[in-house]
Amino acid sequence: MNSKTVPTPLTEQQARALAYWWGGRYEKIWDAAGPGWRHGVVLTRPGGALPAPGGGSRRVLTREEAQAWEARRGFQEACSPDWVG
Repeated sequence: MNSKTVPTPLTEQQARALAYWWGGRYEKIWDAAGPGWRHGVVLTRPGGALPAPGGGSRRVLTREEAQAWEARRGFQEACSPDWVG
């Protein structure tokens, strides 16, 4: 198996559903160095209560990041496997 697998970008529908489930904000950003438009979720909590390095917000842009975040939450949304694998 190739050890340099490319992360799978979230689709707009995945990012919007995850933002709703997680209480985050959907974000569409332009990645000039990459595939163009990317879809993601911005997670924020008052007081920086997120278990993320570097402060109180985190951006999730790939299915792999979404899977890792879902695993760390301690509660799995019933439909999330259908959306994030």
